[in-house]
Amino acid sequence: MRITGTRYTIDKKPNVLEMRHQGRVVAKFEYVGKTLNDLSDEIWEDLKRKGTTVLKGALKDELATLFPGIRVTGPLK
Repeated sequence: MRITGTRYTIDKKPNVLEMRHQGRVVAKFEYVGKTLNDLSDEIWEDLKRKGTTVLKGALKDELATLFPGIRVTGPLK
């Protein structure tokens, strides 16, 4: 999944989301047991440290497409 407005993509692997920039893995985020809000905050803060500005709500909506049928406050599997 491509993060809209950036050159970053996120790939879902078992137990980990990999953030890629121009094909190289630049960060990994474990998602098992976390909520969608926690995960989107963690990714948003990492992008902010890298100097990339994204809307937090838009990022959360895009991440929700990777986990179909989940609740926003429920744990990810």
